[in-house]
Amino acid sequence: MPFLTDTLVLTFRNPRAGMRRILDLPLPKGGEAVALVLMAVASTMLIHLSIRMMAPADQALALRLFGSPFMTAGVQLAVLFAAAFLLWQVGRWRGGQGSFTDAILAMAWLQAVMMALQIAQILLVLLLPPVALLVSYLAIGVFFVFLSNFTAEVHGFRSVGGVFLGVVLTLVAALVILSFLLSLFIDPEALTHGL
Repeated sequence: MPFLTDTLVLTFRNPRAGMRRILDLPLPKGGEAVALVLMAVASTMLIHLSIRMMAPADQALALRLFGSPFMTAGVQLAVLFAAAFLLWQVGRWRGGQGSFTDAILAMAWLQAVMMALQIAQILLVLLLPPVALLVSYLAIGVFFVFLSNFTAEVHGFRSVGGVFLGVVLTLVAALVILSFLLSLFIDPEALTHGL
């Protein structure tokens, strides 16, 4: 536990150094995949805990969007693996040296860091609600900063700014493709009536 706490603090101070410490862990074969599954499950627990803290009207809408915890965990895991695959493939396409296992570990650690922020946000909702909203906006920026730094460390890129631009472009492209695929299978009118 002290290792994880120290590495979390290091990550906030120096994201690349924190990521490097995680990548250098002597994990057994498949350990990175187990870490990603654990992060998906833990994140699901936090999401549904947050839902339980909402007002009844908001809670009903959130439950319709997220469904059961099992469905949430499955979606979380699929998204994390897809993100790891993109991190690996796009990085390799741009000349990076990272492996798929490194990319999986990077996404697991990114999820752990974002969960720490989510826990802080939940506590602030109870103690200082106005500040909690500020933390939620801050978390968006932190996500992109950490993802860019982690990707740069995994692939050995020097320019974090260049990686950030690549992350944004990849995200936009992925959203466009996903929207197109969803439009093939989901009737927009039915989706509107469902909500």
